[in-house]
Formats: sequence, C-alpha cells, structure tokens
Amino acid sequence: MNINTASGFTKTCNLTLNYGTAQALWRVQEWFIDDNMKNNPSGRCYAIVVNEIIKKIGQSNSRPGIRDLAGYQAGNGGSPSDRTTGIHYYIAKELMNNNEVSIWCMWCPRVEISMPTLRENTNINMHTSANAGNLEESLLQEYKAIMNGELPEWNMQEGGRTRDWPLLIRRIRHSLKPSESYLEMPDNIDEECDLLKLYCWKHHQYNLFPN
Repeated sequence: MNINTASGFTKTCNLTLNYGTAQALWRVQEWFIDDNMKNNPSGRCYAIVVNEIIKKIGQSNSRPGIRDLAGYQAGNGGSPSDRTTGIHYYIAKELMNNNEVSIWCMWCPRVEISMPTLRENTNINMHTSANAGNLEESLLQEYKAIMNGELPEWNMQEGGRTRDWPLLIRRIRHSLKPSESYLEMPDNIDEECDLLKLYCWKHHQYNLFPN
C-alpha cells in the first residue's frame, strides 16, 4: 500500500546510513516535525515506509515519543530482540541499495476517562491518550481488508514466531549479547548477502563502501 493513500499519517523523518563510529547502521537524516511533536508522549502508531510503500505498521506507548523511533535504532548492539535486530537490518539494507526510508506517525486521540480514587464511591475525571495497541489492531485489520488479507511485508513477526525471522538475523542478534563473541568475518565476504556485509561493516571494519 502506498503511504499517500493512507490518510492520518504524518511524515516524521527520513533515514540515512550511519557512517560514524556508532554501532547503529542508520540514523535520522532529516526531521519534518518540531520538538513538541517528536516528544509527544501520546500513544502512537508508526509506519516504516520504503519508496512510499508501507513495509511495517507498529505501535508504541513509550516515552519520550516518536523521537526514539520505536527503539529500532538499538538493533545492532546490546541485547535486542529478533524483531528489533531484524527491522534495524532491513532498514539498513534498503538504504544500502539507495532506497528512501521514512518514518510516518499517527497519534492516538486523547479521551476523557473516569478513574477511581482512594475514597469510596469517588471518581476523578482525567484526559489520557487512547491505547496505541487498539489503534494498531484497527489499522492492521483495515490494511488486510484493503490488501486481500495480506499484512505489510515487515509485519511477519506479529505472531512472535522465531521461525519467521531468517536464521542469519537470529545469529546476528545472539552475537550482540555482551557475553557472546561476534560472528567471524567470512573469507569471501564480498560474495555474502547484504545483511552479513552490513554486520561486518560495523563489527569488523569491513569496507562496504570503497568508493
């Protein structure tokens, strides 16, 4: 689905490869929203978009807001999940192949609710953000209805099934743990897949971009 046919999303940023010394394979190239929107603590759904095509729809209720990019920047170090590592590497692979990758966001509406207090039979009214999980479920169901039952390509892990991730992603993720050793650099790295080349670029100083 083209992002331009999905009303309600706001383009927040474009991404680019990270040529610095940090382990992250990519970083924000340009923001299109102000600091108030970046730090908006309301629940939100995000779309990861490649060349205007929605690749993933996800959700987050975490603070400080969309600025943390749903945690995916931490997918090449520490102790990430298969999902975080997988999406981190999928984004980098698209950038490596000169595709445009952007993050779009839809914030949950604020609603008024009645909350109990410490006093018997006493409630207090307050405003809070609707839960992002409910918005995500609604968007994915709508997406499937439009796309003949298909989910966005990178939503493959929605069921939490480890087999949905390529073995290489799982091996990369496991090697990032502080107690583990990095995967060895193959002798014929130039003939390996893009994902392993990206890994060796950051963890073995492989010259991925000689020009």
